[in-house]
Amino acid sequence: KLLVRQFLRTVSNAGRPICIFIDDLQWADDESIQLIETLLTDQSSSRLLFVLAHRDTEAIMTSMKNISAGKCGPALPWTLIPLANFSLESLNGMVAELLLSNTAMTLSLSVTVLKKTHGNPYFVLQFLERMKAD
Repeated sequence: KLLVRQFLRTVSNAGRPICIFIDDLQWADDESIQLIETLLTDQSSSRLLFVLAHRDTEAIMTSMKNISAGKCGPALPWTLIPLANFSLESLNGMVAELLLSNTAMTLSLSVTVLKKTHGNPYFVLQFLERMKAD
């Protein structure tokens, strides 16, 4: 942990901040989560921007609650931006745009897509791509 913190302090400065994007955080092991907790609570890491993407899992949510409650030390400012699955209305709007149609014409297709994908954006795109290929 110390080596990573020192490295990030060395390569970032006020004129050259660093953005670290970590996707699928729910698959991270405990040591990786602990490292992220350490970096998020390191007051000398103010030149770092973390973007963490994850599915809601108990372990991730517990970790973020611990950070916000100060259990890991005083945290740097952070914001949680929850991303939800598509609603029927938003999915239908997207399908209508993709098909250059109107929402009344695409509603039954959108209902089917929603049933098959539960509105998960990744699955929606995969499903639509598969339909296009067939």
